[in-house]
Amino acid sequence: PKNASSLKSYLNALVSDASKTFVQESFWLPANLKPRCALEAIAKEIYTFHTKDARDDIDTAASGAEWWVQLRTVGEKKETISFHFDKDEELVDTHGINVHPHISTVTYLTSRGAPTTILETTAGFSYEDDISASTVTRGTLSTPVAGKHLAFDGRYLHGAPSNLTPDEDECELRCTLLVNIWLNFKPTGIDLFPQEEIDALAAPSAVADLHLHDNGDVARRLTLGRQGGGSQSYHVHEYPFGPTGVEHLLRVPLPSLESKQHHASQGWTTLDLRFARECVASVQPNKPQASGKRRRTP
Repeated sequence: PKNASSLKSYLNALVSDASKTFVQESFWLPANLKPRCALEAIAKEIYTFHTKDARDDIDTAASGAEWWVQLRTVGEKKETISFHFDKDEELVDTHGINVHPHISTVTYLTSRGAPTTILETTAGFSYEDDISASTVTRGTLSTPVAGKHLAFDGRYLHGAPSNLTPDEDECELRCTLLVNIWLNFKPTGIDLFPQEEIDALAAPSAVADLHLHDNGDVARRLTLGRQGGGSQSYHVHEYPFGPTGVEHLLRVPLPSLESKQHHASQGWTTLDLRFARECVASVQPNKPQASGKRRRTP
């Protein structure tokens, strides 16, 4: 868009549509299908942006964008988006194997709520593979900013824990559009958004002038390796996660609130985290007993 006012208008329209499509499931947009609504148009824009330099052997009929929205009201019990791996959920259920998207993306439609936290560790091929005792030396912390787009390796562990939300965001809405890019593979059991509900959403023309641009903005590198130290101070957080939510325990050092505020004041909303040897992040076995029911995190 030409100015900030235009961007706000576009984002408001998308937030309105997000509230109509937030049904705790994802939808499929084939690469060769013309978008039918504004959210599909943005998903197609994201797919095209990230595949423009891809090889010529991509089968557009078998490739596409898996998209869905997340709405969280800051301060509510269910605000947290637990740590998880993006994957073909039904393939896990039927065959016990992990197949991940090539690229996972987050597009922030509001500027509120918990930051997206990404850890550069991956799951095994088999769903039963033990990922405990793995160490993590790199990660990313991304603060929500309306209109900001974040992309990362679709295999990486990620989440948005509510305890990292700034206090001033209380009762505000965190709204994100999630788009996963799949090449030459369609996730099992995911369908188009229902045609009978399309008319309730904004048309693709409503966001015709909204395009992704690589503005050269890079993440601020931050090495965490000692207690104290002003802008590099950190706290170690613990987050249970896993098939039923408790099998693993992620221990991860993250910048203190003062550190995040320091970097935000300098215009940095994405931190490229490096964990020094004495404070690496790790995934460990967790002691609580699992409920036995696998939990999905769309």
